Amino acid sequence: QALLGLDRCFEAVVAAEAALARKPDWADAHRTRARALLNFGEVEGAAAGFRRAAACAPDDLELKDEMNAAVELEDQLREARRERMAQADAADDPDVAEVNRCKAALRCMAMDHPPMAID
Repeated sequence: QALLGLDRCFEAVVAAEAALARKPDWADAHRTRARALLNFGEVEGAAAGFRRAAACAPDDLELKDEMNAAVELEDQLREARRERMAQADAADDPDVAEVNRCKAALRCMAMDHPPMAID
């Protein structure tokens, strides 16, 4: 958590993974890793991490709220991907449809990995 507070997200992921290697059921380590992944734009990995954390600490309501928010983002991301691919497939010309699918796939990749801010 301290590393996240210092905006050292990569180090937070590494530290959380090291902690989980020693204690796989530690909810706070799963939460820290999930938060850091979310900061990197890794929505699906973050949602999975929050799910694991919530399974380790089922009575933690704040954790459940974080998990629900991450799962909602994951659902929105999937829906946006579906919409982009459906729009791409709507072209009448098969060649245009293929180009549109490629463009949509690239946009979806950009959604998964937004540009990192450089300080």
